[in-house]
Amino acid sequence: MSRYARQFAAAASAYDNASPPEPDDRDPSDAVAAIADRDIANWNVGEVYEDLYGEGQVAGALDRLMCGTRAQFGDERVLQNLRRRLLALESDVEREMAS
Repeated sequence: MSRYARQFAAAASAYDNASPPEPDDRDPSDAVAAIADRDIANWNVGEVYEDLYGEGQVAGALDRLMCGTRAQFGDERVLQNLRRRLLALESDVEREMAS
């Protein structure tokens, strides 16, 4: 076995035997899970879905925006509401990660 092959085998063995890294306490997915659990417990989930669904207008407005087609009346309001909800969710995640 060549020197490089031995070094590679030793490195591979050390990698395989290493313990997995500790999860970061500030992991956004953990914060999202905590927020979701809290919203479910407080029966707030419907409000989030209503805001994100936007009575079916959000998907159409996003589609028109992304495809570059002409906007329809009300698209700006719907997209501003969606942006407001997403910024609120981002703020909630940041706050949860900080606590």
